[in-house]
Amino acid sequence: MISYIKMAHMANLKVVIKKVYIVAGLAILLTAGYTFAVAKIPLFQILRESTTDLLIQQRRYISPLPKAIKDITIVTIDEGSLKRLRQRWPMSRGIYASFIKRLSFEETKPLTIGMDLFFSGPSEISEDDVLLAEAMKKSANSIIVSYLNETGVMIEPEDILTKSAAGVGFVSAPRDNDLVVRETYPMMFLANGSFVYSFPLLTYTESRGIDLDKAFYRATDACFVTPDVEGRDGILKIPLDSARRTMRINYFAKTEDFKTIPLWEALVSSAAENIFKNKIVLIGTIVEIHHDVYPTPLGIMPGVVINANIVMNIISKRWLVLLPLWVMFSILLAGALAVSGVTYRFGVLKGAAVSVCLAGGAFLLASSCMQYDRIFDLFGFVLIVISSFTGVSIWMGLLTLI
Repeated sequence: MISYIKMAHMANLKVVIKKVYIVAGLAILLTAGYTFAVAKIPLFQILRESTTDLLIQQRRYISPLPKAIKDITIVTIDEGSLKRLRQRWPMSRGIYASFIKRLSFEETKPLTIGMDLFFSGPSEISEDDVLLAEAMKKSANSIIVSYLNETGVMIEPEDILTKSAAGVGFVSAPRDNDLVVRETYPMMFLANGSFVYSFPLLTYTESRGIDLDKAFYRATDACFVTPDVEGRDGILKIPLDSARRTMRINYFAKTEDFKTIPLWEALVSSAAENIFKNKIVLIGTIVEIHHDVYPTPLGIMPGVVINANIVMNIISKRWLVLLPLWVMFSILLAGALAVSGVTYRFGVLKGAAVSVCLAGGAFLLASSCMQYDRIFDLFGFVLIVISSFTGVSIWMGLLTLI
């Protein structure tokens, strides 16, 4: 009799162990399937990114802005400026020449002037091009923009202005599947192996006197490295996506968070010394009908404000990066095993309670990670937890019917 009981106990133990292995195996398969396959499906990418956007928005409300925001002044071209200056879009280049001349004096001179404006072709009044070119030569710190067209050709501004500016940086940026701008190219590689640099990066390096001729891409850790003004390696180590070589934009601020001044006021203000002296000055349009506004994690944003956020990232060296894949996989697997184990051992109600607690804990963890500029896949974790709970609950229900 005792031998029979022992045999029955051993049989039950083997069944339990087998079920535990099944539960653990399903959790591992579910986590691996999401991490290496499902997460790459466009729909799930959009859901993941949208969840991260919410965390970025939350951070803006609960965390102080980086101190670097005080180093940036944005001169906005708005409807009021067009009206007061009696201009239509595109504005006369003579207006920009007057603005740069106003900032060429020692008492008002900024560190650099980033003109987020594309000067395509000659001006209707040729003298305006000459005036703007002379103003940029005198200031010696003005950056203007180029862009990449649909065929992959870099479109440069008018030649006289290109030669007169301190640098020309491109403003092209990729869009995600939901058309939101979340990434940018700090540089692009040309066929001959050389770099062309982005407008925000050139604007920053011009303000710091950094020689980009000594910059390089370090493939071993997928980052872009520039020397500092003394030549020591690594003043900037911009982490890039190893496949696309893009930098994730760490959005901190909207237009109203920056120090802004309309162009018309910048031309006549008596407080120019306090507004522009030793600042990085960016000038660009904020009028929506000028088609230089884009969806971002913080809502619709003018291109000049997007570039201001990128410059702020570079000044503060705060890069938004994903948690390492092995770390994220381990956390997802732990969540799947915890929910599966509790649901199998203690029943559906306790499994549901643990699922809710884990989801809440994951939200707090994701929020904390965002404070340190790290992206925790909150959507993926919640999806894994719900899927694990649902899968084990259905499996247990089916076992009772057999």
